[in-house]
Formats: sequence, structure tokens, C-alpha cells
Amino acid sequence: MTPTDPALLTPAEPETPPIEPPAALLPGQAPDPETAGPADGDTPETEEELPSAEVPAGSPVPEEEELSGEAPVPTVSTAVKPGTVWLRTVLPRALAGIASLVFVSCAALAVLDLRLNRTRAELFLLGSVFGGRKNIVVLASSNGSEGSERRASEIETPVSEAQSSTDEETDMPETVPESPGAESMSVSEDEAEETEAEEEQDGRTESDPFPILPLRLTNETGYEPDLAACAEARAIPPLGDLPEETGGDEPLVLILHTHGTEAYRECAGGNYRSRDPSLSVLCLGEQLADRLNGAGISALRLSDLFDAPDFNLAYSNAASAIRDTLALYPSIRYIFDLHRDSVVLGDGTVCRTSASLEDGTRAAQMMFVVGTDEAGAIHPGWRDNLGLAVRLQTALNREHPNLMRDINLRSASFNEQYTPGSLLIEIGSSGCSLEEAKKAADLLADALIEEIRGEE
Repeated sequence: MTPTDPALLTPAEPETPPIEPPAALLPGQAPDPETAGPADGDTPETEEELPSAEVPAGSPVPEEEELSGEAPVPTVSTAVKPGTVWLRTVLPRALAGIASLVFVSCAALAVLDLRLNRTRAELFLLGSVFGGRKNIVVLASSNGSEGSERRASEIETPVSEAQSSTDEETDMPETVPESPGAESMSVSEDEAEETEAEEEQDGRTESDPFPILPLRLTNETGYEPDLAACAEARAIPPLGDLPEETGGDEPLVLILHTHGTEAYRECAGGNYRSRDPSLSVLCLGEQLADRLNGAGISALRLSDLFDAPDFNLAYSNAASAIRDTLALYPSIRYIFDLHRDSVVLGDGTVCRTSASLEDGTRAAQMMFVVGTDEAGAIHPGWRDNLGLAVRLQTALNREHPNLMRDINLRSASFNEQYTPGSLLIEIGSSGCSLEEAKKAADLLADALIEEIRGEE
């Protein structure tokens, strides 16, 4: 069977007969009503629907004329138009307004919380410097009375989750109440003794949540000293190896106070300063000199108030006195300048920085300040002073882990350029009591005696 050509199956389009123009009328001939169109000025009674003509591409489409006298038929889109407008415009704007209100409220609360917790944040930062918040006590009043103090650990500090675990250890009481099921966690006495021995070797005990941390340095200079190398390079031989002119009756140690009027909480009403030597750091220098002399180490003490009447001339006055004393006693190898620090929060609140000791008493925390030549002073031997501070810090950390703050390396010399064994020592802060400062001075004396003698 022969396939049929598809083109042959397509119906042919009907031919449109050509429209002939009407023939011209002869004179006196009437037009044919069937073929003639309406005469000029006549209006047809009815309009017949004309076939739609094809509109060329790109031509404007004429608008449809509304039928007069007939109401438009509502479509589906017109019926749901109000709901669509609400969903597309009103709802997004309402949600955006709510989100903006929530954001502004959260921001306002954050700012308010930041202002309210500024003191708590400062206490947290201080705790990281002073061995934990338990070593900081806030004095609520300016007179420094005992009844107005609060331990910084009692003030809730907003910290991150990682920091909160450390603070929980910091604030752990010495006696922890037993929890349910504690009997199942009990160990034998032998195991407990072995655990305690291991903890003691690591420098930590169960009652002491702060183990002996690696020696740290608060470096405010551009130098990067090797602490181990500085500690090994002992600039001053032990007392037994010193020559007779320095190891005999001649002074070996000089004690002074550049800021001799600095006092403690007993003198809160006088801006924590006093010219009474029994209330200021002068009494600590006397105590330290007595301990050294009693141990066979000759010590000389200067009781001048270099910061009175002009505080700004204190270091200049002290430097002049040091040079005069060294000219009289060239045997001096150690110079210790005793100060007390001032720890004050941004709102003026005074803090007491003290450490709990093994016997249950508290001692003011101490800090060694080591000067350098970075600020321009002629002080090439500052590493010798740093080595002395490292050895003393290590010895004190071994015996009293919470007692010492980090060694502070500074760009100024602080008059430490005159001997290889010079240190500025901060004993406590203005919020500490004089009794706590004296306790710290005793512990400092023990470490100095061992260091000068060369004992380990």
C-alpha cells in the first residue's frame, strides 16, 4: 500500500472571493439595496459582527469596550484580592516591625546588663591576675571596715561556659557537703594516700584548687627574655662565697621605700596614706630588716619619706639617697624597694587582694616589678634582677601557690640599675590590712634568706 502524502490529507483553505468594488451607477439608476452599503449620514439599525482582522505583530492591541448597561462578571482573582494584598504587604511589614522591636529590646537589655555587670567583669579580670576571685575582697565602703566587705567569689560574674567551670573550682569551699550516693565513690585509705602523694608532687592538694602554675610574666616591654636562662645565671654568689668585705659585718642589703607614705585599710580615711611609720610600709621594711639581720645577713634600712611633700619627686629623691648610701657602703649587693599596690575598680571601689594560707590565715599578695632599659635608662644588667625575681617567685610558689602575682616586666628602670640584686616589691594593696601585709613580709623574708644564703 502506497503511503499517503501527509500534505494531501490537509484540508485546503477555502478561497476568499475577491471583493469587487461596486459598479458605477448610470445616470438615473438606483443602487441595489442588497449590495450597496449605507448611504452617507444613515445609521444602520443593527450592527453585524464583523470578522476579526489579523493584527500585525508589534501593533497595539485595541482595548475592548465595555458593554453598556451590563455589570461586569467578577473573576476568581478579584474575589481573593484583599487576602492576597494582606499576605503580601501587611503581614511582612508586621513581622518586620516585631523583629525590629525584639532586636531593639535585646540591645537595650544587653547595654543595661553590661553596665550593671561592669564591676563583675572587672572582678573576673582581676581574679585571673590574682590567682582567682577568692583572693579578692571588695570593700563596699570607703572606710574599709571589716563588716562591709564581700568576697569577689560571692559576686556572680557572667562568664562563658568554659570559664564558669574554672570559677566553680575557684569558689569551691574547703569542706564540701556529701552528696547522695557518696558512699559508692569512697576509696580505701591506701588509695587516698597514694592520690594525695601524687597531688603533692604535682604541687596541688584537694583543699587547694589552684595548683602551682608555670611561672608567668606580665611583659610590658618589647623584650622576650628567657626566664630559665636568667634564673640560672646567678649574678650574686651565695653568702658563704662572698668576700670578707661584703660577707661580714658590712651591709649587704639595702631596704627603702620610694613611696613611704603608702598605707593600708586602717588609713582608708586618709586616702590610704599615712606619715605614721607604724601604719605605713615603713614598718614592713623594719620587720624585714630585723629578720635578715637575725639570720646573719647584714641589712640597712632607710626610713625617709621620699614621696612627701612632693609625690612626683619620689623616685628622684630615692635615687639620690641610693647613690649616697652606695658611696658609703659599697658592699651592698641587694636593694629592695617596698611598696603597696592599689587595686580600685572603675567605680572607685577598693579591693583587698590577699591569699589564704595553709594554716587558715590570710596574707597580702605580693608582686615583683622588674625594670629594664627600654625607656632609655642606663640599665644593661636588668636580666640579673629578673633572674633574682624568677628564683624568688619559684620558691614562693612552691610553698604558697596563691601568694604571688605574676612578675611584672616594665620599660622604666625604677632605680634598679644600681645593683644586680635590685627589686621593687609590691606587698598587698590598699584594701589589705596591715596584719595581712606583715604576714606577707614574713614569708618574703623566709624566701630572701634562702636565696641570699644559696639554699634550695
